[in-house]
Amino acid sequence: MARIALTDAERQARRKKLLAAAHRCYRRHKTLPTVADIAAEAGLAKGTVYLYFATKEELLIALLEDDFSQLLNSLQMMVGFLPRQPAIAAKRFAKSYTEKVLSLPDLWPLAAISNGVLEKKPAT
Repeated sequence: MARIALTDAERQARRKKLLAAAHRCYRRHKTLPTVADIAAEAGLAKGTVYLYFATKEELLIALLEDDFSQLLNSLQMMVGFLPRQPAIAAKRFAKSYTEKVLSLPDLWPLAAISNGVLEKKPAT
């Protein structure tokens, strides 16, 4: 039986589902999750995970991109609503930034382990 190809929207939704599952697994185990853990959490086959993340490094980068994207999107909105008075603007920005960072519990722990997980490639 032939499989029906996924639309771009369906592929993006599946990738988001896998990333959400990976974030939940990371929070639970405090280590990068295995493909089997992500697949089980998402209710998908292990092979499906490999279609989106071929290596542990790719998974780490995707998790970091997801969190940093959320942070940067929030920063853009925050800056747009800051008042012109520098002291008030600084105080509001610091509060909003701190709240957003705290709402992304994986961001700094993942960033901290990234150097140890990502392979150092010699410059060519």
